[in-house]
Amino acid sequence: LKIFGVDNAVVTIAETELPTELDPISFPPDIEIYSGLFRSNTNDEINEIKISNLKSTFPFNIDFGMNFRNFMPPEGSDSVKIERVLTSTAYRDSFKIDGYTFANPAGDDSALTTMTVDIFAVLQAQQTLIPLDGSELGRMNIDVSISYFYFESLEATIIKDFPSSEQN
Repeated sequence: LKIFGVDNAVVTIAETELPTELDPISFPPDIEIYSGLFRSNTNDEINEIKISNLKSTFPFNIDFGMNFRNFMPPEGSDSVKIERVLTSTAYRDSFKIDGYTFANPAGDDSALTTMTVDIFAVLQAQQTLIPLDGSELGRMNIDVSISYFYFESLEATIIKDFPSSEQN
């Protein structure tokens, strides 16, 4: 939208939940994972989830949240969760999950097929200026990196066909 002689529009925004979609993080179909315990005292890049470049360049405030529900912290540790107001300054954090339990929020008797990640983005009720110069309104970014997982124990069923053999 471009209107000559007018630079900005004052816009009043009601609190609005934005649609958020995250491609599922799927597990291989030839293994059924039920639960596990991550190894403790691992090196860098092992049992680590990194969040980087989390930002919004929109000219309004956005409440953002992300919760990795499969990682249950040991007593005294924090959840693998982000809750913040996004700004144009990139946010980064990393979560070391040594000693955490890997679990299915649906229950112990259900195999995990995908990682369970809750995500939300909500526009706060606010008044803001929207530029009318034809430039891009803005965008949201996030980069998520999951390193190698090393387990102390893992409860899983491995589904594998064994080659046939002949017996005399």
